[in-house]
Amino acid sequence: MSSLARSKAAVVQVVTLGVEKYQADQVSLRAMGLTYTTLLSFVPFLAVAFSVLKAFGVQNQLGPVLARMLEPLGAEAMEITSG
Repeated sequence: MSSLARSKAAVVQVVTLGVEKYQADQVSLRAMGLTYTTLLSFVPFLAVAFSVLKAFGVQNQLGPVLARMLEPLGAEAMEITSG
């Protein structure tokens, strides 16, 4: 068997093993769970960050920026930024 054929066989074997391991470990399911958990953890972090920034009076500077970012919401944008 030539070295090229052995190399091809090794690559095929590694790819096959990788795919089998990926499916057996349910990597995509774990990735989805990690993404969900990460996104949920941002909500309390942002709440604490905004409350700390509000204590320093930064909300007066953030209000117009948030209003511009939330303009597509229409009238609700002003309600969100003023609340």
